[in-house]
Amino acid sequence: MERARDIENFGDIAAIAEEFGTPLLVYSESILLQNAAKLKDALPNISSLAYSIKANPNPTILWILADCGLLAEASSLGELSLALRTGIPPEKLFLGGPSKTTEAITTAINAGISAILVESATDLARVKSIAGTSESTVNVLLRVNPSCLSSGAVLKMGGIASQFGIDEEQLPVIIQECDEKSVRYAGLFLYAGSQHFSAEEIVDNTSYLCRLCQRLCAMGLPAPTIIDFGGGFGVPEDESQPELDLSQLKKGMERIFNQEVKELTNLGLQQTIFESGRYLVSRAGIYVASVVDVKRSRGKQFAILDGGINNLGIRQLMYRTFEPQLEVWKQSGEKVELTTFVGPTCTPIDIVHKGIEVPDIKVGDLVVIHNFGAYSISYSPVHFCGHPWPAEVLVRADGSYRLVRRRGELEESCGIGYINPLELTK
Repeated sequence: MERARDIENFGDIAAIAEEFGTPLLVYSESILLQNAAKLKDALPNISSLAYSIKANPNPTILWILADCGLLAEASSLGELSLALRTGIPPEKLFLGGPSKTTEAITTAINAGISAILVESATDLARVKSIAGTSESTVNVLLRVNPSCLSSGAVLKMGGIASQFGIDEEQLPVIIQECDEKSVRYAGLFLYAGSQHFSAEEIVDNTSYLCRLCQRLCAMGLPAPTIIDFGGGFGVPEDESQPELDLSQLKKGMERIFNQEVKELTNLGLQQTIFESGRYLVSRAGIYVASVVDVKRSRGKQFAILDGGINNLGIRQLMYRTFEPQLEVWKQSGEKVELTTFVGPTCTPIDIVHKGIEVPDIKVGDLVVIHNFGAYSISYSPVHFCGHPWPAEVLVRADGSYRLVRRRGELEESCGIGYINPLELTK
């Protein structure tokens, strides 16, 4: 598959592991830039593409994508603060998330970000109150939970009873709550779900949101100036999942934009946005771990690694429907044997791969897991069993590499922010 052919973009893996230790996360700037270029090419050139920071909050990745012209969507005060500290212009930032605090909304308004994505009537009232107190006017995009949606996404987030978004039938009332003084109704936002492998479904959902906007306008409600169509562009995790057909996506989007989006533009639409996290960064990252032990138990061979469930992110819980693409970078050995790869934590669910035939594996061999740039370290129980979080390294397009996140210190391995009880007795 494509990701296997990209391994040369990650530099000298053995040398990087020797310098920074394992477990280790390595990013390829070349693949990151290629992913952004491919997705932008498949989408209408009059639209904007935004990076979903939650997919991977490493500020170096955020900076590289922003330098390519991408906007950024934060889903919390922490992500918003990170983006602002990284130097992302406020006018290129959006704030979403179902639980926005007063501090988050205040920070967003004071910074002058492009828009706040509103998830409920209470959410809107809070934004309205804070904006009114600060004598500001802020753009709001209402997140839609549609009544009917075409979605074969691995993780559905629309068209069902959900904590996300405003039910479609409630929109007319919520839109009229926008007073244009403190909160300005800018338009709608739709996110159907993650891991769409059907270009036709993505196009259908884009059309659905356009038609919804047209129906609302026909009711006499304000025309949108911004529409965020969301994303969920799929990235195959194993051989059973198909590649997203970008050529089909491009043709479908051209049709929608030449007809339905054009009609909305005549009514006042000024900006269209798509979002992506996983598609941009998943293939741009690999995970490197070392074999620390090889053992047999009742006729079954296990290779024990120095990284596992504490770093595996989406390769657990409800996403664990596949086995990751794994390869061994040999130091020695030729005999092929079925091996189960497990991690370092004290739980039987710490399984990296349930069983794969590999040449006779030895202590010290390196194991590489592909597709590790999205929803990995930040989506993991990194402090479980007290293993320091991995270092992160970026391999530049010219082949040089640099550390972009240091390895966790020993005193941080079980978590940070603890108060030493010995200090409490003084």
